[in-house]
Amino acid sequence: MSFSEKMAVEIVPKYINKVQGLVYLGAAVLIIVVGLRGLGEAASTVGFLPDFLFRDGRIKLDFVVGALFLEFTMLLLLSFFTYYTRDSKPESSLGNSTETPAKKEELLSAQIDFENLKKNLEELKNIAKDDAHHLDTYLQNMHQLNQKLAAVHKEYTAVMSDIKQGYKTDAAFKTMASEELKAVESYIDKVTQITHRISSIKKEYLTAVSDIKHTFRD
Repeated sequence: MSFSEKMAVEIVPKYINKVQGLVYLGAAVLIIVVGLRGLGEAASTVGFLPDFLFRDGRIKLDFVVGALFLEFTMLLLLSFFTYYTRDSKPESSLGNSTETPAKKEELLSAQIDFENLKKNLEELKNIAKDDAHHLDTYLQNMHQLNQKLAAVHKEYTAVMSDIKQGYKTDAAFKTMASEELKAVESYIDKVTQITHRISSIKKEYLTAVSDIKHTFRD
């Protein structure tokens, strides 16, 4: 392992927080010393400050220079550690070299699951298209049948009307004709209801398929 790799992998992650703490400590010392130096002779009147810090009533210049060098050293150390800190982007791009076999297997399994999901969605889409086509065909057939029955009913009504005009005195025939007409009308009503019901089922089916597609897409 090279020096840069050892710094990036072992030393920097282990000591970076301690180095940052020292930088903050040096900054605090520097602020105090420079601040007291800026107060001038007024700083010597503070009772809890020791006398060896002062010369001619002011903070000794040696302490100011020492605080500056202390902060400079801490910042230099922090810059050294920052230089060997790995960037987040290269880590993500070079993940194949640092990932464990278990992590690679997990990513591969997730990719396979995604491909299977995509394939299943395509199959669902094709099935939905086929079902919609069959439903459309069935609805068209039912609509044509309904139209034919309506035409037959119209012709049957006209024929019965003509017959009744010729046999007005035949009460039994009138009753039979009325019953036949009612039966035909009832059958047409049932076919119409079935057609409407199938149309409603088709609409609900297509709505459910659309909701499933949008759910997986999100």
